[in-house]
Amino acid sequence: MADEFVTVAKFANSFEARLAKMRLDANGIDSFVVGETFANMYPVPQIGFIELQVAAVQADEAAKILESAEQEQ
Repeated sequence: MADEFVTVAKFANSFEARLAKMRLDANGIDSFVVGETFANMYPVPQIGFIELQVAAVQADEAAKILESAEQEQ
């Protein structure tokens, strides 16, 4: 199960996805941006969202960090 990855957030652009990734990295959670290339080639939000994925065992912690960051804005 430790090898499973789950999506913790979806973004309409690369900037927001990379910013969220940096927040998770700063808190010791490894994450991966998925779909970035496709979304940049075809910038229509309905076609392909950019996803931020983490290990399933860290999903709850990652979601709390991202939620906390969103509330600060």
